[in-house]
Amino acid sequence: MTRNSFTRSVVAAALAILGIVGAAAAQPGFPATSFLTPAKATWESTRNLVIGIVEVMPEDKYDFKPTPDVRTFRDNVIHLVAENYLFFGRVAGENLGNPAQNLKSRDELIKALRESYDYGAKVWAGLTEEKALEMIEVRDQKVQRWSAILGAIQDNMNHYGNLVVYVRLNGLVPPRSAGRQLRATRPSGGRWARPPDALAGGPWRERAGEHARLRARWQARSRCRHPPAAGPASLNYSPTQKTD
Repeated sequence: MTRNSFTRSVVAAALAILGIVGAAAAQPGFPATSFLTPAKATWESTRNLVIGIVEVMPEDKYDFKPTPDVRTFRDNVIHLVAENYLFFGRVAGENLGNPAQNLKSRDELIKALRESYDYGAKVWAGLTEEKALEMIEVRDQKVQRWSAILGAIQDNMNHYGNLVVYVRLNGLVPPRSAGRQLRATRPSGGRWARPPDALAGGPWRERAGEHARLRARWQARSRCRHPPAAGPASLNYSPTQKTD
């Protein structure tokens, strides 16, 4: 087995463990057998997680930091934008700097963050397997061009974990966990309890469509005097299911 094929096998196996390979089939651009397919699916999943956690924090909490020695929430977002441009700039062979360096408002930063992911999508669109395997120099070391994408995924997930803590310490619920907490609420006295306080507010509820759907679901449940013990299939919840 060649070194390249071994590397591809290891990466595919690792991403399969993360449960990403199944989603890869829905990602256009590369054949299912390409080593880039699960990597692209993982990157897009990571992008959605980060955007969601950044959007859930209200503007008046953007200067929050858990301890005096760490970044504020705002600084973390600025750093994420810089890292996205840095890593994908390595793939593209260019240096665009950090357009978010001097931005302050929540809306400006969210726009800059989304634009950094758009830049990543542009780089993905121009990537081929042959180009991905080209050797480039990073910090005086020769590495495959596409390894910078793995660095971007790792960096984004590290900061996603950071930001989950920031959000939780402010009494908010990460969007990925909000639906799971909703499903976890069990009926009490024959009627569905009201949603937990942490789910009753927060910027994510400000989206009209989500607000309406959530309210409709709770109203429907409140009318169910005798729901099945296990709940409908869509409400099944496993206590071992991960939340953020």
